[in-house]
Amino acid sequence: KRLSQIMRILMLLQVVGFFLYSLFFTISMRSRVYDEIRQALEMYNTELSTNLKSVDYYLVEINNYNTDISTLSGTDNPQEHYGSISGINRLFDTNLRSFPNILGLYCYFPNNGTWVENQKSSFENDGFSGYLRNSLSNTKPSVLSSKTSTKWILYPYQNKNYFVNFFVLNKSIVGAWTDTDTLSSALTRLQDQGADILFVNKQGRPLTVSSSDPLNIPVSKTLEHYAVLHYQGRRYMAVSVSLTYCDYFITAMIPLSQVDMPILSLGRILIFLLLCTVLLFWLVNRLLSQFIKESIDPLVSVTKSLADGNMDSRINTSDRSEERR
Repeated sequence: KRLSQIMRILMLLQVVGFFLYSLFFTISMRSRVYDEIRQALEMYNTELSTNLKSVDYYLVEINNYNTDISTLSGTDNPQEHYGSISGINRLFDTNLRSFPNILGLYCYFPNNGTWVENQKSSFENDGFSGYLRNSLSNTKPSVLSSKTSTKWILYPYQNKNYFVNFFVLNKSIVGAWTDTDTLSSALTRLQDQGADILFVNKQGRPLTVSSSDPLNIPVSKTLEHYAVLHYQGRRYMAVSVSLTYCDYFITAMIPLSQVDMPILSLGRILIFLLLCTVLLFWLVNRLLSQFIKESIDPLVSVTKSLADGNMDSRINTSDRSEERR
């Protein structure tokens, strides 16, 4: 009986040990994945901000020093300066290839309505350049001047989100545009791991999620550590980083089942080992109980016979070693 109690205690200790080890492994694994995601997002923000800053420097420089832009900004009859328009277009065509994160470059002259653009061929039919032109033409130059900054501004268009910057100098406006798909393309490694990349505003609302299926990101929490979110019946690990080039955040949401996959594999192994241990304990306990019972039963029988007065009772043994016991 005491042996059985000892085995039960050992089994209980093993179960507690397995549980504590699984908990420690879960916390360690999630922390490691969190560190990798945060490092990837911070590196992305640093590199992309540097690339977009070079676009800003380029736009400021040509707006200040390009003679074709100066010529068109000072005329009321742009048809007389077709060479300047062609020169700006060729300049954009040459330099656009140097900016992989940019979809198009533009130059707009509000005083005469001239618009010069150059965009990557794969995006020529998306219609956004026309929308941007109409938007700028319907905005007062004084309002545009007040918006000029190093921060890129969001322009939603046809279920897509574009970021635009512009620099106003005298009577000319130069700028560039891109979209969230292009900006997030540098995070393909996270996307290959099953992560969803979202641009999130200060209220925690993603730009790419429809209003019919609301999702709110606890930005303050995900900036400091990861948060576990429930969305569409699944659990996600969410990590956010503040973006330098715009007033938004980028959030990576990876399914928690993807993160916990090694943990689940370890859990299956631990459960298998636990079942094997329980079976082993039961088998050992059974064999020991049977051995002790077979050894004691003849002695108990003879003892009862002696107590009844039968002094000729003997223990039947098959060899001398058992009789000595």
